[in-house]
Amino acid sequence: MKKLIFLFIFIPYFSTYAQNQDSLNAVFPKNTIFVDMLGQGDLSWNYDQIFYQKKRYKISYRLGFAVFPHGYEVETKTFYQGKARFTTDYYLDWTKYQCAFPLQINFMYGERKHFAEIGLGITPGWVYFPIYVLNNLNPIDHIGQLTNQYNIQLNYRRQSRKGLFFRPGIHFWTSSDWRNNLSPHIKYKVLNQVGNSNWLFIVSVGIGKSFGKK
Repeated sequence: MKKLIFLFIFIPYFSTYAQNQDSLNAVFPKNTIFVDMLGQGDLSWNYDQIFYQKKRYKISYRLGFAVFPHGYEVETKTFYQGKARFTTDYYLDWTKYQCAFPLQINFMYGERKHFAEIGLGITPGWVYFPIYVLNNLNPIDHIGQLTNQYNIQLNYRRQSRKGLFFRPGIHFWTSSDWRNNLSPHIKYKVLNQVGNSNWLFIVSVGIGKSFGKK
């Protein structure tokens, strides 16, 4: 009789514990295709795959591709009541295209469909840099170069069994050629640096669909 009472008391407990463990190790879609906006590659199309998961921890890799026309700025300096004013116009050169290849490893912590995520990556690409003469505000030309951009992303990642993928976050990046992107005007040097470093940041978002089972 005591054994039966013991079983009736502890079977629900062990059942609940097993269900909780199952929820932590739930079967997730391991593959994701998504568009990343303002993240690696500015606007890129990506494939992400979870290749390791244990309880609340998951690790994935990401491969992407981005292509976009070359954009550049032209500044105009005018004087009003003895004070200099600067206006900036932005142009797209559809004869020069840039491309980038986002590569990233993502570390996730969470359960069910909600995760905190840290992404570490590199983005090799072909981009155009401005060429300045002395202290002129506007570049006289642009030169194409191969460059590497280094990336850190802090994200909230929603990846459900039904396939919805949503990932807003903060994207930090730097480049080995970051000085070539700075205008001679001091305001750009201020806006393009965090303190005395060359790390920049912006809010990014990824939207896509997950599929396949692990």
